[in-house]
Amino acid sequence: MVGKLRLTKPTFGVAAETGLATAVPAGQIVEIPIAARKGDRTVDVLWNGKKVMMFVSDLRDRSQPIDSRIE
Repeated sequence: MVGKLRLTKPTFGVAAETGLATAVPAGQIVEIPIAARKGDRTVDVLWNGKKVMMFVSDLRDRSQPIDSRIE
């Protein structure tokens, strides 16, 4: 999973900079610059210029691809 996603529901993540939980609102676009390895539960995404760690399962269930590289 590499590319851009539009969140269809609000989704929580952990901000890399602060370690605090962050709610990313529905409609926001997140970018996955590096693919998660098989078995990884989380992946780093870029949102508003910030690195946020999100659950892979949340991204699958709460987003739509807007980039053809998403599988």
